[in-house]
Amino acid sequence: MVDNWSAELERWQPSNRQVWSFYEHGYQVLYAYYNWSRESENWTGSQKDEKAFDSKGNMTMEAYYAWNYVLGSWMGRFMGWNQVENWPEPGKIEYGYDDLGRLVLYAAYMWDGNLNDWIGYNIKGSKKEWGYDASGKLIKEISYEWAAEIKQWKKVSKTELTYNENNDPSIQDQYAWNSDIPDWKLILRSIFYYRSSVTGTMGIPTDNISLWPNPTSGLITISGLIQPADIQVYSVYGQLLKTAYQVENQVDISNLPAGLYYIRIKSGRMEQSGRVVLMTNDR
Repeated sequence: MVDNWSAELERWQPSNRQVWSFYEHGYQVLYAYYNWSRESENWTGSQKDEKAFDSKGNMTMEAYYAWNYVLGSWMGRFMGWNQVENWPEPGKIEYGYDDLGRLVLYAAYMWDGNLNDWIGYNIKGSKKEWGYDASGKLIKEISYEWAAEIKQWKKVSKTELTYNENNDPSIQDQYAWNSDIPDWKLILRSIFYYRSSVTGTMGIPTDNISLWPNPTSGLITISGLIQPADIQVYSVYGQLLKTAYQVENQVDISNLPAGLYYIRIKSGRMEQSGRVVLMTNDR
């Protein structure tokens, strides 16, 4: 807590205070900043950050708040501005994990001032679920969007992956949710064929660049490159964290903390961006 001397009152006057709370394993679960109000002679909120963790130390929730001086209570706020994608980051995120610590759920929310509550954040599929096979390869991804009329998430699309004997994706099936049935409807099947180049690089000869596995434990394969590329890795706040030059088909981000990252790929005149989720790993 910080006090300032008030010449008018001729006494020390509270100015601001900060509060921290920690989970039993040392993870910070609360940070709150308060200002002293001379009018009410009481503390008023300014900023509050909340986080939750499971028993294995995986973050399961993070939420960010600002003080609403009109209502006299906390309200959700955006986490920040994404300089890469040029849109605000969500104010609340929920994460889910399987028994092996692999990310199986990502859901983002924004604050609705009319409802005075969190609602789904519909930017680039802000709720996703993932499934894995016994060896840990990603085999399923389901995307949702927020339905304001029913105030809950609804299914939108699903992608299923099949792998060949070399553990490379061989078939990718894409589905759309048909609410009339209701069930998934196959809309596109992609079959991948691999060939070795002179340099030994494995690639799919197409301009459609994809990143897999996603989520990843660190090593990302970039499918679709027909020549080496320069790679930039950004945080959700737009901070450049890693640069790799002349990448042929893989980049390793296992040295970064678990979370959501943006990958910018530049090869010749082609430039493309994508998102990947880095799972908790032991490195």
